[in-house]
Amino acid sequence: MMPQEESARSVDSFAGIDREIAAARKAYAVDHFHLLSLLDSSLRLRRTKFPDSHPEVQTVMRDLCLACNEAVQAWMRDLVIVCVEHRQAEG
Repeated sequence: MMPQEESARSVDSFAGIDREIAAARKAYAVDHFHLLSLLDSSLRLRRTKFPDSHPEVQTVMRDLCLACNEAVQAWMRDLVIVCVEHRQAEG
């Protein structure tokens, strides 16, 4: 099998998880934990077929890092809102 054919087959095998990730990102209220879980699964799947230096793996690693940062920022915003509401309720 030629490397291009193998790469095309590998990409096809990731189509399901890629669709789930796209749907999770498009959701009105992003479930960050679910998205991080999907990206982690995607990374694990790709690592079984490709080395860490492969662009497929590098892209998912980058996406996972960005999603993690977004999740932390969202959770911190929520925490600040809860703290402010709690102080106002006490006040």
